[in-house]
Amino acid sequence: TLNMITMFAFIMALGMLVDDAIVVGENIYSHWRRGKPPVQAAIDGAGEVALPVLGAVSTTVAAFMPLFIMEGVMGKFIAVMPVAVVAALLGSLLECMLILPPHLAHALPEEGYQAPRRGLRRLAQRVRGGIDGALDWFIERLYMPTLERAMEWRLVVAASATAILMLMFGLLLGGHLSFELFPDRDTDTVIARLTMPHGTPLARTAAATERLEAAARRLDAHFKPADPGAGGVVKQTMTVVGFGTDFEPEFGSHVGEVTVELAAAEARGIPSTLLADKWRDLAGDVPEALELIFISEDVFPVGKPIEVRLMGDDFTAMREAAARLEAELGTYPGVLEIGNDFRPGKMEVQLALKPAGRVLGITLADLARQVNQGFHGAEALRLQRGRDDVRVMVRYPEAERRSLGDLDNIRIRTPKGSEVPFGEVATATLRRGFAVIKRAERQRALNVTAAVDSTKANAEKILADLEADFLPRLLADYENMRYSFEGQHKETKRSVGSLLRGFMIAMLLVYAILAVIFRSYAQPLVVMSVIPFGLIGAVVGHFLMGHVLSLISLFGLVALSGVLVNDSLVLVDFINRARSQGTPVFEAVLAAGRQRFRAIVLTSVTTVAGLSPILLEKSVQAQFLIPMAISMSFGLMGATVLVLILVPALYLLLCDVQSIGRWLLTGSFAEKPLDPALADTPPRA
Repeated sequence: TLNMITMFAFIMALGMLVDDAIVVGENIYSHWRRGKPPVQAAIDGAGEVALPVLGAVSTTVAAFMPLFIMEGVMGKFIAVMPVAVVAALLGSLLECMLILPPHLAHALPEEGYQAPRRGLRRLAQRVRGGIDGALDWFIERLYMPTLERAMEWRLVVAASATAILMLMFGLLLGGHLSFELFPDRDTDTVIARLTMPHGTPLARTAAATERLEAAARRLDAHFKPADPGAGGVVKQTMTVVGFGTDFEPEFGSHVGEVTVELAAAEARGIPSTLLADKWRDLAGDVPEALELIFISEDVFPVGKPIEVRLMGDDFTAMREAAARLEAELGTYPGVLEIGNDFRPGKMEVQLALKPAGRVLGITLADLARQVNQGFHGAEALRLQRGRDDVRVMVRYPEAERRSLGDLDNIRIRTPKGSEVPFGEVATATLRRGFAVIKRAERQRALNVTAAVDSTKANAEKILADLEADFLPRLLADYENMRYSFEGQHKETKRSVGSLLRGFMIAMLLVYAILAVIFRSYAQPLVVMSVIPFGLIGAVVGHFLMGHVLSLISLFGLVALSGVLVNDSLVLVDFINRARSQGTPVFEAVLAAGRQRFRAIVLTSVTTVAGLSPILLEKSVQAQFLIPMAISMSFGLMGATVLVLILVPALYLLLCDVQSIGRWLLTGSFAEKPLDPALADTPPRA
């Protein structure tokens, strides 16, 4: 269906869709300016770039493949994006190769280029002429001298770029740049979820939720919205008692939640996380509450930021270990709403056999069945009354089953038929049971959970610290107890693992496509060298836009890898064509840089322009997609400079290495000519 993610995919594809058309149209226009008839110019221009354009689309499709095969909840959400992008790219490929050339052939005048003499076309021509003149001045006066210097000092250029990339990786791996798997996002809804002990009367739970609702109404007295016309930061509240919509929905009189709908983010000007923190302070502690959490409504139900599962056979020891873990989590600043998922059940009578009862042959099943029949009743027969069955139950008289004390007066029948008093063969203890019994890997399981204030702490760092120090010491005190990380950590590990596997497969596929196009095993490495450098622009973009790197940012980097290959692919292809005609490698690189500067800059500008609506969007629905757009747009802007400077330098370095290899093998620096099949058309002046 058409939804938020598919619409974002379409917006993201807008800039990429015109890239191929720019390459084809610019080449056809160049042939026509040289005096060729429009039809011949369309045929020659489109044919000259057909293989690079096909390769560019193929590499982009391959780069989006990891998003399609990613596992986990995030994979299910994001899978529709590559489907939409790939469909758009394939349609664009057919358009630019089969439909655009005939259109240009009929649109270009037969008599060649003639400037319009008057009217709006003359004005438009003058504006375009001014832009062309400015671009020509920039290319000849700034870009070409810079390119020449970079080619002369190519080893320094490559070393400098590598040093910058290593510095960026060092900042990330060293924890100097913030990275959050699922950063807090501003939303229009905040929910308080309350869990009381099982058996709590509905009226008591309702009274607690009314207190939470009253605290929410007091938010308007503490915050004033940025837009006075908004009225207040709270639009309306809704309270539900008897049902909780946590990650595992729960029913009963002991659960309730209060949902607060906030004013639009643009109108209130106050983050929803700040409002949730203030609401927590105003509400205070709720007596008898097992759990009270305040969360912003999330798009992806991936669990709690901190969730440690303890597994073992001794549940009493597990509860003790959970209490120690909760106390340890409380020492970390920014860790909130610490608790566990143990839910005590209702008060119940638990029966146990005495040794004397076992000697008489009574089993625990016999004991439970006879007590149940005495107090609840045993079905003796059924009577048919019209359409209904009437069950006849046999049990003790009402006077003998009014209190728990009557339990001692019942008689238990032995397998031999004799009857003995209950107190002689069994004991009854009144205690609270379990509401839910959770197991994992055939063992009892108990989850300790906590929320994290991202402005004060990082969940991944806290989990790493616990794993390195506290958890090994904790488990050393208990036998047969294990732990595992669940929630966001587990879900992200699963998603990122599948994403990295898919990325490696995609890179191998991109390399294979480039190797077929260039008929070389080394030149694809030059083209793909710009992929890691997209990280530099992405990191700078997140810093400038005030966002932290997140899992969504990684999605953008993966998608960016295919886009980055396109410009360098066409650039290297033009260098090869010039060299196949006998042009020296230095002059071939300079000519290709001059010829492809406009197309490379235009394709980058159009892609960034296509993503700008997402970058500037303020709505809550688009917030989780903005990091992906930042990675693609800023990464592309940074990598464009590298395509124009670094790729030519690396190409010459590759030629230097090949020359040294030829000298070692043959004793000559003579260069083997490139395949003449690459020179189906003469290089442009």
